[in-house]
Amino acid sequence: MKKSLYILGGIILLFIITNPSISAFKAYIGSNTYSGLKRTTNLFVCSIYKHNGVDYFGITGNFFELKKQQVQISDSEKQRIIDSANMSDSSRMKEYTPPLPKGYTAVKN
Repeated sequence: MKKSLYILGGIILLFIITNPSISAFKAYIGSNTYSGLKRTTNLFVCSIYKHNGVDYFGITGNFFELKKQQVQISDSEKQRIIDSANMSDSSRMKEYTPPLPKGYTAVKN
């Protein structure tokens, strides 16, 4: 048990030591200045950087480009979403009335 904690601690320490710096990111990008380079997140064992609107993941001295995935929505699905947002269904607009305890009745003013 103690040995596995030392191993885990050593691995975490290795990740912390090899977490790439902003200057390493600048060298990876090939930029001469820090203009446009930004470390958006530092998790100590890894970091996320941004350059010209593109995010990069840095870990153990390496960088990986994070690509944003675009979701394809069909035209019929888009129309269904628009219709449900525009719907003026009175059942959705009703005011919530909490249930009354036993023995009580609601009185309208």
